[in-house]
Amino acid sequence: WGNTVAAVLKDCDIPAHVESNTGYFSSYEIQVILSMLRILDNPLQDIPLLAVLLSPVCGFSADDAAKLRLRLPKGSLYQALRLAAEEDARCAGFLHMTARFRRLAATMPSDRLLRCIFEELHMEEMVLAMRDGGAQLANLRLLLEYARTYERAGYRGLSGFIRYIDRLQEQRSDLAPAAVLSESANVVRIMSIHHSK
Repeated sequence: WGNTVAAVLKDCDIPAHVESNTGYFSSYEIQVILSMLRILDNPLQDIPLLAVLLSPVCGFSADDAAKLRLRLPKGSLYQALRLAAEEDARCAGFLHMTARFRRLAATMPSDRLLRCIFEELHMEEMVLAMRDGGAQLANLRLLLEYARTYERAGYRGLSGFIRYIDRLQEQRSDLAPAAVLSESANVVRIMSIHHSK
């Protein structure tokens, strides 16, 4: 009930924060960056590709996506994007960007690749402009730390990191979102009885 109570408080202009140990993978900024990583690993995945195209990273509209699909009704969205790139500079730019990131992914550890993506796409600035931007920025930095930990454990590369994340999601394991509130923050804290002790 914590999110429902927080939403009601926020509607009444009362700042509220829900203590949670889950929800990391369902946060918008993490979904977008994981979709980006998935298409860098395999661009023929329509759902992650569409998620990235429709995100603020690329700025395609639903109409733009529909035009891509109309261009090639059967076949992958990536193939339609490649066809559109012959005439559309935005599609060509997107393909050029992802090809560059794919080359980097072949030689870089996943944490360094993430850092390059964040910097080139201005991900940190983008999420700071969103509602609760501080929390979203902290989530992106936490993903970077998870990738560092993965690489330090002796595992290597983007494909392996994506498989690790996929296994966590398949097992319905979630990670706690980054905590950005200090103890002295002026908010109503909504937490379980256990955490309130």
